[in-house]
Amino acid sequence: MRALAIAAVLYAVASLLAVAPILPAPSRLVTGLANGPRVLDRTDQQMVLATIVGNARRLVSRPGVLRDEGQCFPLPKAYALGEHMFGEGVLAAPAWLLSGDPVLSFNSMLVLRLWIPAMAMFAFVFHTTRNGWAAFLAGLLYGVHHYRVTDPVHAFVHGDMWLPLGLLCVHRLFEGGRWWPILGLSLAVALSVLESLYPLLAVVIVLTTYTSFLAAKFPSRIPHAAPRIALALIAPVLVAWWVFAPYLELKDSWGVLQGIAPMFADAGDYLPRGSYFPGATLGLLAIVGLADRLRGPRDTAAGDPRWGIAVAGFLCFWSSIYFLPLPFTGLRLPSPLSLGIGIVPGLDSARSLVLVKIGFVSCLAVLAGYGVLAIVESIGTTARVVVVALLTSASLLETLHPSVQPIFYGHLPRFEAYEGGISGIYRTFVEDVRPPVLDVPMNVGVLSDQAHYLQWAAYHGGSTAACYNSFPSPVSFATDEIASRLPDPRAAHALAAIGFRSVVLHGELIEDPAERAEANARFRDGTSPALEPHAHAGHHLVFRLPLPRDVRASFDALTTPPPSAAPDVLVERSPEDQDLSVVFEAGPGSTYRHPEPLAPSDLIATWEAPGGATVGRASFRGLLPLAIAGGDRSTRRLPVPVPPTLGSGSFVVRVSRAAEPERVLGVARVHLPR
Repeated sequence: MRALAIAAVLYAVASLLAVAPILPAPSRLVTGLANGPRVLDRTDQQMVLATIVGNARRLVSRPGVLRDEGQCFPLPKAYALGEHMFGEGVLAAPAWLLSGDPVLSFNSMLVLRLWIPAMAMFAFVFHTTRNGWAAFLAGLLYGVHHYRVTDPVHAFVHGDMWLPLGLLCVHRLFEGGRWWPILGLSLAVALSVLESLYPLLAVVIVLTTYTSFLAAKFPSRIPHAAPRIALALIAPVLVAWWVFAPYLELKDSWGVLQGIAPMFADAGDYLPRGSYFPGATLGLLAIVGLADRLRGPRDTAAGDPRWGIAVAGFLCFWSSIYFLPLPFTGLRLPSPLSLGIGIVPGLDSARSLVLVKIGFVSCLAVLAGYGVLAIVESIGTTARVVVVALLTSASLLETLHPSVQPIFYGHLPRFEAYEGGISGIYRTFVEDVRPPVLDVPMNVGVLSDQAHYLQWAAYHGGSTAACYNSFPSPVSFATDEIASRLPDPRAAHALAAIGFRSVVLHGELIEDPAERAEANARFRDGTSPALEPHAHAGHHLVFRLPLPRDVRASFDALTTPPPSAAPDVLVERSPEDQDLSVVFEAGPGSTYRHPEPLAPSDLIATWEAPGGATVGRASFRGLLPLAIAGGDRSTRRLPVPVPPTLGSGSFVVRVSRAAEPERVLGVARVHLPR
């Protein structure tokens, strides 16, 4: 226990050194790279901070809506467009509960995501070696590792912090453990599921390999361990379904989360000064630990783990590279993960599969612990202190010192602290905004603006139309079609029907002073009970949208608009589908809102010649309007197929649902050139 307490304190000191730039003001400052892709890191960090803090806030106050609130509103469970970061929300939740401060909560998570893996690795290596020196170095090398320290923005991609706990529990189950290893394994895997797909893949590879190693080594113990492992995995499987099912549903219903090329590494990237070099101290000690295994095993009740760990590390390394060259053959074996694309559901949605490299580091850390054991076991106490101090210094210098890092990693990541929060009267102003929030101008796809809006969301704490993810939201443009008509009261009614409660005009994003003044005047003059002025600060205006009345969430609320309501659009012939401007109209009285579920519909486009004769018909999928105020019209751009047999001329296109083909919901007028 004394060794564990000392290690905990020293790991905490090392973790704080890794985030030193923020320590003067941890509730205001965030840390990021001062070189490299600086602008992208800044916008990424605003998005990540808002997502993690939002998750922490919901876990503390409204856990039932954890999957449902966030960015890209009104798309349901929009977290599936990118990383869910629920695990980081768990780490940030205690600080949020105590402080209610977004930046402090985020920074506390950065420290914990270094300290926790160090402690977990200490526990596993100490159990298998019974040596505090070996366990301490293994934990330090694993927790305060170059990969984690140099990426304070994307904490979730290194979220394998619970893996050593899983290894410990599997090991204990093969030693005869009964109940606490079951609970520990269940907790470790479930928490890994809450992190990200990338570290989860590494966790699955390492735990599966190590479990198979123990089963092959001790077949007589399988009847004891197997049912307990199966029992431990029940909760993680349910958590995995809860987390990942929306990813598959979004992919099936919207056709997104696909069409990307996965990124792997080259084998040479792991050499010194390469992009993914795991570290000199870590690598050398791991080699010593593996060489020591050649002299014979160091038996515990479940045996020496090193061969199983070495195989697991090799599999993570192989999975992270494009091809594994076989010496003296000219053959190259592709990454096992690349072979799984198209077989494992959702794997084709993962871009950075190279990130399973973190599992390689975890295995090296275990081997490094044995390397330390081989060095210190035969020397005196004073010599041990000196050796461990030197190894600790070497590890921290190559990871944290700007003069030493380039020697091993080939680049110098310089960090700086900058203002990441909102303070003073402006913070009170932002926290008073009532979500869900629509920030205008929406500027769909402009990442800097979306990140700025998400920074606001970290303080008002609710859903927002802002969308910054690995994949674009398929409803953002549909929302923007309505928002672009503000301050028209009918557009405000439609937005209220969708669920928005506030509109924030960001005048600071309108660079031209004359345009900014015109927008401010237009919104102020155009306000009505449907768009009620609430507050202002600087160039910002906040409007409240009252709760909607007489809303019909049914396609029956739509009526057929006359063809004259649609503009005559010239469409160039193309082998691809055309995005046509289709006009829809809501019946008088109640406001139409898209019924649940919010998803594309199976549609039919009927093409009519000027005389009314049908000259073509095609099926397609598209999103019908989100909302239309009673008696109002709305235009949606839909991917309407152009029949290849049509000649030139003018046509009327009538759009209906495949479920009700005779009921026309929208119309367009199209002119096809010769």
